[in-house]
Amino acid sequence: MPIEIPATLLARATERATVTSALRLNVREDEISGESRQALSASVHKALQEQFSAAFDDAARHSAAELVRGPELQGRLADKLALGAQMVGFVSADAQYLDILAKNAQMQKAKYDAFVTAGFTEDQAFRLLEAEVLGKAGAKAAR
Repeated sequence: MPIEIPATLLARATERATVTSALRLNVREDEISGESRQALSASVHKALQEQFSAAFDDAARHSAAELVRGPELQGRLADKLALGAQMVGFVSADAQYLDILAKNAQMQKAKYDAFVTAGFTEDQAFRLLEAEVLGKAGAKAAR
């Protein structure tokens, strides 16, 4: 079903398109013939119908999404959070995970001690470790 375009809007858009076309074609506006103006007006009418149709479609999609998204999104988010909590529970209860955490802490402490032994102050050694950890976290976040 064609969308009815207000005559004043069609006239304004056709005039603007005429000016733009004359500039692009490097001619004066009055050199664009009546037949060409009719073709241009038909093109403008078609473009306006497409714009109106797209605007209506977008408005309909957004309206429908607002009505549906709230409960649906809330349910999906709750499901994902529950699954995440369950996975954290599984991992944190695993003895291997706890061993890995302990070994990682021992390696960090050894690195800290090596920095201090090499002549860095305790604060400098801590800042070096902190920068390394933050750098690794930033690199992972960038992926």
